[in-house]
Amino acid sequence: MPNIFAALEIGKRALQTQQVSMQTSDHNVANANTPGYSRQTAIITTAPSLPLIGSQQNSARLGTGTQIATISRVRDKFLDVRIREMTEDVGKFSRLGDVFDVLEIIFNELSATTDINHLFSEFWNAWETLAQDPTDRALRIDLRQRAEMLIGDIRNLYARLREVQNEQDSELHIKIAEVNQKAALIAQLNDEIVTVESSGAPANDLRDRRIVLIEELASLSNIEVAELYNGSVNISIEGVPLVQSNRARELHITLGQEHNRVATENGTEVYFTGGEIGGIVTARDVAIPSLLSQLDELIATLVEEVNAIHRQGYSLDGDTTNVNFFTPYTPIYEMELTQADDQFFASLLGGELVAANIGEKLTLIPADPDTQLEFIASDGLYEGTAKVEVLNNGLIKILDDGGTRITESHLKLPGAAIPMGEHQIQLEQRGNQLFARLDQGRAMAISDNPTLVAGSPAEAIQVLFQREPTAPGEIRFTIDRRAQREPALTNLISAGNTGLAPGDLQGFVSSIDVSRAAEVVSLASEVVQDVGTIAAAQTQAPGDNTNALEIVQLQNQPFMAGGTLTLDAFYGSMVTSLGIEAAQTQQNLENVDLVLQQMLNRRESISGVSLDEELTNIIRFQDVYEAAARLITIIDSMIDTVINRMGITR
Repeated sequence: MPNIFAALEIGKRALQTQQVSMQTSDHNVANANTPGYSRQTAIITTAPSLPLIGSQQNSARLGTGTQIATISRVRDKFLDVRIREMTEDVGKFSRLGDVFDVLEIIFNELSATTDINHLFSEFWNAWETLAQDPTDRALRIDLRQRAEMLIGDIRNLYARLREVQNEQDSELHIKIAEVNQKAALIAQLNDEIVTVESSGAPANDLRDRRIVLIEELASLSNIEVAELYNGSVNISIEGVPLVQSNRARELHITLGQEHNRVATENGTEVYFTGGEIGGIVTARDVAIPSLLSQLDELIATLVEEVNAIHRQGYSLDGDTTNVNFFTPYTPIYEMELTQADDQFFASLLGGELVAANIGEKLTLIPADPDTQLEFIASDGLYEGTAKVEVLNNGLIKILDDGGTRITESHLKLPGAAIPMGEHQIQLEQRGNQLFARLDQGRAMAISDNPTLVAGSPAEAIQVLFQREPTAPGEIRFTIDRRAQREPALTNLISAGNTGLAPGDLQGFVSSIDVSRAAEVVSLASEVVQDVGTIAAAQTQAPGDNTNALEIVQLQNQPFMAGGTLTLDAFYGSMVTSLGIEAAQTQQNLENVDLVLQQMLNRRESISGVSLDEELTNIIRFQDVYEAAARLITIIDSMIDTVINRMGITR
């Protein structure tokens, strides 16, 4: 039944409703410049009605005023997802663009001072000038200086690129620390949101703070976000969980074979394809290695082609031959190390597994004393994958995965370092079996099968005997990258007491590792010590210049890019490709940034605070508030009449 106090309750609810609405607008105005803040709206609904007592079948119902159903955030979830995806791309291309800017500066610095293409031209010109008078020692000194300038700048360029690459590892440490920090804060907010919303109240401000952190995380890494029924979110990176409810997994930097890797506490490796970290990894593992690989390819080809011709020629004395102009490149090999009980097992890749008791000498390649590889086994041996680096002085050092030298082990190569170039196979016949040993490979046996297969870390060689050797001996043939382009070059045999003649042996090279060729390139020690060893002649005749002229022709030979580019043109294409990649990255950044800004503007129009709109709402709420207050004043007067004046007679 309607009564005067019910009307008073309606007025009170009206006051409360408008007061909450005004406070919500005040909150919006106060946070107009707060990053990530979403405009909030008080949702006003009618309060539950009551049946009118006395009406026919209670068909009439009386209203009881208004109430606040909830205070909601104005947010477009689909737009949030798209913004997060664009933020990842902007972070990646921005970081890549920064790296390309540095790389372009490095190449521009070289071009402004000693342009490598110009040094290539001077190198070839020095050979051509020497051909005019092969007996002039001054021309030989000039050639040596030109060669040293060329390889010096190449090595400097290689070192600068390596520095930029290593800097990305340092940046990775910083960015992973940021990821861990933001993941921990998101997990903490998850816990707070679940606590607040379990009571039925919306945690609007907490959700806004979480969105900001998630987008900051997206700028660092590619992430997948899934919201749970209780309001918390799970975040993963390429399927690896990072945040699960109120728990954040901490990422750790681990040492890889060459560069730092990222893994969870249980060792699961995390891969990054987006965000700043994705840009760092792409620059470190793709963009820069591509440049380094091209430099290695360029220098390895230069060294091999010049050396191949130079070895055929004669020095100034007319007697000395078979001398390299450049020091042949020596690659890094890998060795598998394992320990079982009191035995230590070591295997050179492509080699035979050999065992020795701890404390005993372990011979990996039992060849003659000048080429055998020895390892002194000891307690506390490193287990896992190690790198064996063959140095120019004939020594070998062994490194663990992170590049740290394993000091408790002693590894040596008594003879000269294993070069790319001429190798030999030792043949030994035992009964009806033929045993063969490559100087850096493994021992193999042949019986009825006439195919001998030799392997090493750097190359795979298949040798086919057309007829069975009749006596032990040795076969010499050349292994280099020229054989990949011209298989006939592997058919270089010096017939000894093997009973074989040229043409009886055929082979091919499947692949040769030339990594770090540009880093270690140098002139051969003979050329450094005496320019007279420069082989300008192909005969012993005084003044012969045919070898120098043949080397000059190398500048016009298309050795590179599948036989389409010369050495000079290949370097030019490297610089051009770098400029194109840098421009493309900048264009990608501008495109995704433009889309991101449009989306942010769209979200601002939806979720942002308009001061004019909020002030209009405050005035509107104030008018209703004043009307409700007047209503209460009138009802108060009515109550006063009922209580104090009804029934009073004069």
